[in-house]
Amino acid sequence: MDLPERTRQTITLNGASVELHPDETILQVANRNGIFIPVLCYDSRLSCTGHCKVCLVEVDGKLKASCVEKAQEGMEVLTHSTKAAEARKKRVQAILKRHKGDCRTCPQFEFCGLLDLSESVGLGRPAFANQEKPTTEVFQNKIQIDMDKCISCGKCVRVCHDVRKVGALRHPILSPDVDTLTYSKNCEECGQCAVICPTGAIVEMYRHRSQRRLRTTCNFCATGCGFYLDVQDDKVVGVTTDDVDPVGRGNLCVKGRFGFGFVHHPDRIKSPLVRNGNGFTEVSWDEALSLVAQKFMEIKEKYGPQAIGGIGSARATNEENYMFQKLMRTALQTNNVDNCARLCHAPAGAALGMSLGIGASTTSLADLEHTDVVVVIGSNTTEAHPISALHIKWAHSRGARLIVIDPRRIPLVNEADLHLQLRPGTNIALLNGLLRVLIEDGLIYPEFIEKHTTGWEKTAEKAMALSLKDVEAITGVPIAHIRKAAMMYGSSRRGMLVSGLGVDEHQYGTQGMLALINLALATGNIGKPGTGILCLRGQNNVQGACDMGCLPGVFPGYQSILDDDIRKKFSQKWGTPVPDWVGQNSAQMWDTLADEGGCGIRAMYVWGEDPVQTHGDANRIIRGIEKLDFLVYQDIFHTLTSKYAHVVLPAASYAEKTGTYTSTERRVRLIRQAIPPVGGSRPDWSIIQDLSNRMGVPSEFQNSAEIYDEMASLSPLFQGISHRRLGANGIQWPCRDENDPGSERLYANGFPEGRAKFFAISYRQPSEEVNEEFPLILTTGRRLYHFNNSAQTSRTETAAGKHETLDVNPQDMKRLNLKDGQMVKVRSRRGAMVIPLRSDPGLERGTVFTSFHLSQFPVNTLIGGERDTHTDTYSFKFCAVAVEAIN
Repeated sequence: MDLPERTRQTITLNGASVELHPDETILQVANRNGIFIPVLCYDSRLSCTGHCKVCLVEVDGKLKASCVEKAQEGMEVLTHSTKAAEARKKRVQAILKRHKGDCRTCPQFEFCGLLDLSESVGLGRPAFANQEKPTTEVFQNKIQIDMDKCISCGKCVRVCHDVRKVGALRHPILSPDVDTLTYSKNCEECGQCAVICPTGAIVEMYRHRSQRRLRTTCNFCATGCGFYLDVQDDKVVGVTTDDVDPVGRGNLCVKGRFGFGFVHHPDRIKSPLVRNGNGFTEVSWDEALSLVAQKFMEIKEKYGPQAIGGIGSARATNEENYMFQKLMRTALQTNNVDNCARLCHAPAGAALGMSLGIGASTTSLADLEHTDVVVVIGSNTTEAHPISALHIKWAHSRGARLIVIDPRRIPLVNEADLHLQLRPGTNIALLNGLLRVLIEDGLIYPEFIEKHTTGWEKTAEKAMALSLKDVEAITGVPIAHIRKAAMMYGSSRRGMLVSGLGVDEHQYGTQGMLALINLALATGNIGKPGTGILCLRGQNNVQGACDMGCLPGVFPGYQSILDDDIRKKFSQKWGTPVPDWVGQNSAQMWDTLADEGGCGIRAMYVWGEDPVQTHGDANRIIRGIEKLDFLVYQDIFHTLTSKYAHVVLPAASYAEKTGTYTSTERRVRLIRQAIPPVGGSRPDWSIIQDLSNRMGVPSEFQNSAEIYDEMASLSPLFQGISHRRLGANGIQWPCRDENDPGSERLYANGFPEGRAKFFAISYRQPSEEVNEEFPLILTTGRRLYHFNNSAQTSRTETAAGKHETLDVNPQDMKRLNLKDGQMVKVRSRRGAMVIPLRSDPGLERGTVFTSFHLSQFPVNTLIGGERDTHTDTYSFKFCAVAVEAIN
């Protein structure tokens, strides 16, 4: 039966008949029809209060606040009648009288919403010159508050609650029990309150007036937010959000907003350095690069190309990583090349490729708008990927159910419908338990399994091998919670899995990721809107470094080194034969250096990476690095690794060059040069090209766009992408020609090999034994205020006043006779460190946590043991330790 058409409803707007849309306000109707109505407290992203009455219009002869008044059939609305205009003018005049600003010094002067409003109602732009000393307060060394300028619009409170989903702000206009603006402890210091404040009552302390703005992409995590760099006199003086950015949507985290100060920090390396005894001597670029080329070629000639290794940079651009692996494979004839994915997402990439065909996230952040249930596993998203967490929170607010699987009570648990707090190292047991329930309760998708997959029978058999009682005993998760989670995910045909390093960084990380993929395949939750697997990458371009071939077994675009035709294609383009053997990954390189009788790594080129701090078993790394005949280190700051270098080359920061990053959702985005390189630093691609020319493999690229074009011409996955096409929003690969818009999600039209593969995965206990000597499990991760080895964030205001701690369950503290705040010694089978203690009831008994960011707390001297069995990724999430008081 045909449904009746919706009855057309109209209002009369300024004398014209206008059709209504369901549940619209008068303001929305006016905006949709191009009619301007002044507003102050209104913002389309926020809940409406209507208290400022600046948007008054005349409705059937009466004044109404258009932002809250619903448009109804038959209304006669005048937006600019004399009555409405005069009423608005009086409201604005009253607000102006309360304002005690000084336009001469106000950092918000150029963008003052109050002056714009005054002008819009016919009152001009008054110049305030308050002579009274401002009563300012400073919050967390980032935000300056001057309540004399506050006009009580309430936007700051509502953006914190409605958009950021934190609710850390209270204002007298909405909370009568406080008499000033108040921030709670759960504030994430994102600065969004300052961004939305129209008057300068809340401002960013380090924001200055700028001459120009350039759109770019954030250089911290791999969410890939877009924003503008504000530039004055060739200095970065601030960051401005991009309200139409498809990723951040006008939002940034504390690092993205306040983390620009490192660009001009005095610690920047500004000249090439050559070792001189225990120190370094500044030299010219010509002298430094000539020495590097000479030493590498001598070692290659004497010991062979297998004696040389290189580690690329997940913090540098795609173009620079392409140039680096090209240098290693042509001039140095070695496939011993890797990047920091070895420490993080290598297991996820391997598993996704093995099972589905492409080693990358299958879906996008935008798919969270369409999903019915989100399962977040092994990701403290709120701290590690704050804007990705926002997308998850927005999905939950829209009605999607949220399941969090994590050993800690992370902040996202406060939003969740269900928290499965499993023991570290038991991911596979839990995931197999969930699959068992899906089978038992008939929540699998048999038609999808039969038509699009292989290996289901053995996988189902393996899932049924563990009883739910066994799963509960292994994981610590109650059976009822396991059943509930499986029902929530399995009963939806639009479910998303969001994974983090808590899945990858285990001895059986690749198997754990395969077990997770099994859930998506069993329910058919892949290839459709609102489904799939989103693997949150850590560093800004860790996806891109892998895409560009900074791996020991593949060329750019994941094309196999062992394929004769592919090798021939690259050899012809590059003008020299390339080696036909799979190289060593970075963990294997350090093994050959640290162990006696290794296969002979004698020289390394380490670039934009700090192995001494960020790799596992750091003492072993140091023993290996000390044996090198020659080490070249290239970065913007000195690190724990640079002090072992023979030559240090100064690189330009992201603000000083143009190129591309690839985000966690396969989105290739431009970064744009905003300022000249600081001191004598140079873009990495320029340094690498100069070295290649000196080693006999010449190239003459004039810019990074030309580099990308060469890479794309060799790589089918990226063939349709170019700098020219990227624009403001970027393009998600695969993109196979210039008419291809890119791929928001993978596998919409099937799998590359015809069918996806199930893998039957058994649960195995970690080899690292927890015993009487080492009774606690240490798991590591990130903090909100830092990034990776903190070389950048420790030189900004993002972490001002923040201190690292070892977080311990209060009952464990009582049992060990430890006190909150005291210094403790943490020991493992590989090393020890001293660190302050913090009580954290959100941790399960027997588990302790800290981050790896700060060099004064060398947590990776503790980490080590058995690595991931497929990818050699270190087990950063499971390390047996003892914690002892320091008397």
